[in-house]
Amino acid sequence: MTESADAIEVLEQVQQLGHRVAVEFERCHGDFEKFPAIAYALLSMWDAPAFRAEFLLGWLSAPALPAQRPNDVFSDFPLVLFHHHELRIELLTWQNASTTIHQHAFSGAFRVWQGSSLQRRYHFEESQRFNHCLRFGDVRAEACEYLSVGDTRQIDPAARLTHSVFHIAKPSVTLVIRTHGEAWNSPQFNLVPPYLAYVPEQLKRELIPLEKWYRLMYRQDADQCLAHLLQALDTLPLATIAIMGTEWHEHFRLRGEQKRFLEAVAKRHETLARHLPQASRYWCRQQQALKLRQNIDDEQLLYFIAVLMHSDTRSEVRSIADLNGEFSLDKSKEIHYVCELLSGSVLPFRVTGEATATLVNCLISNPTQEGFVECMQRAYPEWHQSDDEERLKQWFQCIREIPLLTSLFV
Repeated sequence: MTESADAIEVLEQVQQLGHRVAVEFERCHGDFEKFPAIAYALLSMWDAPAFRAEFLLGWLSAPALPAQRPNDVFSDFPLVLFHHHELRIELLTWQNASTTIHQHAFSGAFRVWQGSSLQRRYHFEESQRFNHCLRFGDVRAEACEYLSVGDTRQIDPAARLTHSVFHIAKPSVTLVIRTHGEAWNSPQFNLVPPYLAYVPEQLKRELIPLEKWYRLMYRQDADQCLAHLLQALDTLPLATIAIMGTEWHEHFRLRGEQKRFLEAVAKRHETLARHLPQASRYWCRQQQALKLRQNIDDEQLLYFIAVLMHSDTRSEVRSIADLNGEFSLDKSKEIHYVCELLSGSVLPFRVTGEATATLVNCLISNPTQEGFVECMQRAYPEWHQSDDEERLKQWFQCIREIPLLTSLFV
């Protein structure tokens, strides 16, 4: 059988699966509360053939392929394989993309067809509602799990499933059976720990022109840009301050303007100002993870990045790392992985060669600045001049403040 014929046969299997889901859904009178369980049961029982990348080309030219959704941006390559007036089946291919913490304005189930992922669930307890697209509350991390080929999970709508997924293998492929959308479970929120829930489509649509202007201004004159943004905080909508503040706080911190920035935000909303530094660290941690994964193919290192992104403390790093039975994280491997990440331009300075491993070992072994300096000076006795000691203190502070690595030192 040719590769094209194989692809057509598998597409027919997927579409038969879709028809079975549609029949079961109609059998329960289109009760959307029952849809996730129906999708999960049939998808988990489906006898899936091994996925092959060649299927994609065969499906794209198949007459039976449904109309596509060109504006969808979820995953690196979304493909609709089955369409029904109440539901669809999508194939999501993940190469470099990953997900934020998010909820769903639809329901269904997903199954890992190729690759692997690390999923973490969250709970959001709302304490203050500003409008339909911005809420404050408590974002709490819950269970974390490693997903491999064949693992199937139910997608419950709205707050019943709040999660983030870091796709590890390149590519990872998930098959999703889902409703088209459920207005009663809208809007769909993204979350930023420790406190923020927002509707990305609504806010980003309003923010994109403003953000582009500030980013252009920042590249031309960073000091003038930040001064202008500080003045604008008096008049910008609170939702704009919440989102832009999360993303721009780090610029102010790195230029020694954090205090002025937070004082200006506090004039508008004290709770927002109190939580912005932690929210910014989470956002920067996620951005660093996504940036690093662009040029990394080693699945072990990618899993380590996923672990760091989903961990808040050193004990969590250990417990989450153990979820993958094929991954071990003894001290030597931890030092090796951190050295690999430090060589990936997350530092504003360059440390190379044997010194990198020594530096990381001293950092992991010594929680205090004094202990780190003493450890490095034992390894390099010539580093006892006052300038050397000051440089070591700067390294200690700088590396411990790298958002992606902070959980190793807590």
